[in-house]
Amino acid sequence: MAASKRLTPIERLAEHMAEGCPTVIEAAHRMRLPIQDAERLWTRIVRSLGAQAR
Repeated sequence: MAASKRLTPIERLAEHMAEGCPTVIEAAHRMRLPIQDAERLWTRIVRSLGAQAR
């Protein structure tokens, strides 16, 4: 059996949003993560994507 890869919080947030989670707040709740932390991660994702995020 192959070991499953453990996703980082930023990867998990990106996955939730890509799968159609309506808001970062909802994703934070699903991840059991403080909203402020999720918003900080989302800012990093958007910054790194640049024009693709718009």
